[in-house]
Amino acid sequence: MKSGILFLLLLACSCTTTYFSREEPGQGIPVFPGDSSRPYLVVGHVSLHQSSFYLLGFLSLVPLDLPRLLKVDLAREVRRLGGDALLFAKVKVTPPGFPNLLEFPFIASSGKAEVSGLAVRWTGPPREKQEEKVRTTTFRRIRKPGPGPFVSKGTPARPEG
Repeated sequence: MKSGILFLLLLACSCTTTYFSREEPGQGIPVFPGDSSRPYLVVGHVSLHQSSFYLLGFLSLVPLDLPRLLKVDLAREVRRLGGDALLFAKVKVTPPGFPNLLEFPFIASSGKAEVSGLAVRWTGPPREKQEEKVRTTTFRRIRKPGPGPFVSKGTPARPEG
């Protein structure tokens, strides 16, 4: 009897789901968390949502497929709008929480993933970074009147050019 209960307990603890998705080459688009140095035209706002559903808190009936959402679905939506990239991207993933017994008569929980940002079309090549003029400071040592250590007094150097 004890070995049967132990077997069922080990069986319940060993249940897991693993989901693999194939990498689809050439499907992705550039995704930036902020602005880009390349000139662009905003073609629209993209917002994608995906939900998951878990029974008993761990049996994945509808898993989150985040790689597919980020690579395939996002690229398809941005290209549908006529865009080349996604700027100011925000990704929010909410893992499944404690099962909510009030919403569902059976023990279930859900999670979700949200991706949003601005779909943009490039209008030109990336801008080159402008070189900053470097100013240096030269120091000369002067002696303070009276006893004590030396003091450095700085004078800015003239910029070359």
